[in-house]
This record gives sequence, C-alpha cells and structure tokens, in this order.
Amino acid sequence: MAKRGRRFFLVAALIFVLAALVGGVGMADGIPAIPHTLEGRSACLACHGPGKVKPVPASHEGRAESICTGCHHAAQ
Repeated sequence: MAKRGRRFFLVAALIFVLAALVGGVGMADGIPAIPHTLEGRSACLACHGPGKVKPVPASHEGRAESICTGCHHAAQ
C-alpha cells in the first residue's frame, strides 16, 4: 500500500510541475499573491520559515526558494 501511495504522489507532483511549466493550469486562480513587491526581497526564506516573520505553510515545507515565485506572483 505504501508503494501505491508513493507512486500516486510522484505522478501527481509530476503533473503539477508540467502543468506549471506549460501554463496549462490557471496558477493565479486560488493561489495568494505575495503581499509585497519583490524589489530587494529576492530571498523569500530569509523572512518566511520556522521562527521567522511569517511561517511557511506545512504544505510548503522543504520546498526550494526558487519554487516560491513559480506559483505566487508579486503584488502590483
């Protein structure tokens, strides 16, 4: 059963990444914008994370910083 769950997770993750790269899924819909500009704030994990200004949601734990702006867009 564990192999089946792991396989499902890997397939779902691959589909998500491919959809994000191709732009076939509306990523802006339902995903919160970054509530500040990114000028001078290119290091997201400098302020976001355990014990920092704003924690990273549990669903985002362990993700690389380069992933942040792949899904979230900066406020205008």
